[in-house]
Amino acid sequence: MPKYIPHKKLLLSVFLMCFSWLTFAQPIVIVKDGPGICAGGKITISTTDASLVDYKWEIFRSTGWSAVPFENNAKLSTAEPGKYHLLAIDNVGASRVSNELNIVLLPSPPTPIITPSRNVNQICQGDSLILKTTFLTGYQLFWSFDDVQLSIPQTVQIVAKKAGKYDLLLVDQSPLSNACSAKSTSFKLDYTSTIIVKID
Repeated sequence: MPKYIPHKKLLLSVFLMCFSWLTFAQPIVIVKDGPGICAGGKITISTTDASLVDYKWEIFRSTGWSAVPFENNAKLSTAEPGKYHLLAIDNVGASRVSNELNIVLLPSPPTPIITPSRNVNQICQGDSLILKTTFLTGYQLFWSFDDVQLSIPQTVQIVAKKAGKYDLLLVDQSPLSNACSAKSTSFKLDYTSTIIVKID
């Protein structure tokens, strides 16, 4: 009696079903480009899986998983902390799901304070004023004048010789930070008015 051989199309269908099932069992790997989100900043979540053709990012809310609107590619840039995952369709039509990533909001560094060496905000032309701040371990200091960063070594004080706006940026260098920063209140320095005395 001849052995029964299934039709080729049936074999192909069974193969594709098994392949799709195996593909579904393989999770997508998503990664983040930093430890978390700085206040006012964003973080990028992405996958490098080249087999994916359709993407749906979701965030977990109090009502369950919810789609992130207008995000339908391999990268998601978000400013919202929370738990994320990716649902996708690959190039053979199989549904895939990623690992979950918990995105946290990182603590902000302390706001730096600029303190003048004298309790003044005006100087004579040709005079100067020392501006200083408190040293904090684990942070970098960046001084700027009229919104242009000063090319000076990082230091807790500078000598202000020009009228204008001085700012200080404090950047967290901790490996658990995402280089989160805090900016001081601007210190505005003016020139004193010149009084011309005319003697007849």
